[in-house]
Amino acid sequence: MMSDSLSTLLAFAVTRPASRLISSILDSSVIASSICSCAVSIDSVSNRITTGRLRATLVVNNELIATCWAIGRDILDRQAHEGYGTKVIDRLSADLKVRFPAAKGYSSRNLKYMRAFAEAWPDPEVVQRSVAQLPWRHQIALLEKLKTADQHLC
Repeated sequence: MMSDSLSTLLAFAVTRPASRLISSILDSSVIASSICSCAVSIDSVSNRITTGRLRATLVVNNELIATCWAIGRDILDRQAHEGYGTKVIDRLSADLKVRFPAAKGYSSRNLKYMRAFAEAWPDPEVVQRSVAQLPWRHQIALLEKLKTADQHLC
């Protein structure tokens, strides 16, 4: 849909010779009006794109954190069932590398972080409501710096 100022400019351009058209356009407020409406439109669309990207990033982050927590919870459950020293994390890491060869983030080290994460915040409600607001790298930093359960919950 064309704005009124743009359609006026086009109608004006069709009825004038090129030399008169250029001088008229330079003196005309029609072009200024057209530029302003385009700029507002670009700003509006740009803001929508930025807002959409931010929302998408937050949703993806929340899902990533929830997935890491669930994997950590599964590891804790398997270790409780199979016992200490059964190499649950190492076997899971190897199996995930076979199942998802292009995926990253399932090393034994990262799976240990997931386990520690689920152990540090055992309540899924706390994870969804509060903890999931931080990116995974920040979660790891907190786990490394906050060593006791009391520190985790403060």
